[in-house]
Amino acid sequence: MITNEQLAWLAGIVDGEGTITVWKYQCRKSFTYRPIVAIYNTDLNIISECAKIFDALKVSAHLNSHKVKKRKLCYVIETKKLSSIKIILESILPYLIGKKSRAELTLRFVNSRLAAIQKLRSKGIQSNNIPYTEEEGSLVDQLRILTKRGDESSETLCLTSQDEDKVRPS
Repeated sequence: MITNEQLAWLAGIVDGEGTITVWKYQCRKSFTYRPIVAIYNTDLNIISECAKIFDALKVSAHLNSHKVKKRKLCYVIETKKLSSIKIILESILPYLIGKKSRAELTLRFVNSRLAAIQKLRSKGIQSNNIPYTEEEGSLVDQLRILTKRGDESSETLCLTSQDEDKVRPS
């Protein structure tokens, strides 16, 4: 049995150490979109706890590790399976803060793909070549904007001691 505390903890880990997005892969003249939920950390205990929660949610995920030059070994737990992403995001969405918008957009994309697959299967068609809709393309574009790095005009939101929001250029 999974608890709300475990889901809130997982959401905090995803907010701080995770990725929620849909990647676009270009292959010659065609492309494909690949949604992903991944968590990266050098602490195997944290990744192991994530794996336990994923198991309790009955989602499939892959655990990998890699080392970059002289840095610590980094562990990654990730899933690219639509149904697993749906379960994870629906479970942690109420607890997300920083990546909530990304989760909502990715979940909309996943639900759209699952509906398209279900529609074909109900007609007896088993195909992985389902055309993407304009809405799905728009969702991916919105995600790209949310995850864009290095904007020179970025601003930092600071809380003063009186909890007044102040914006200052970075």
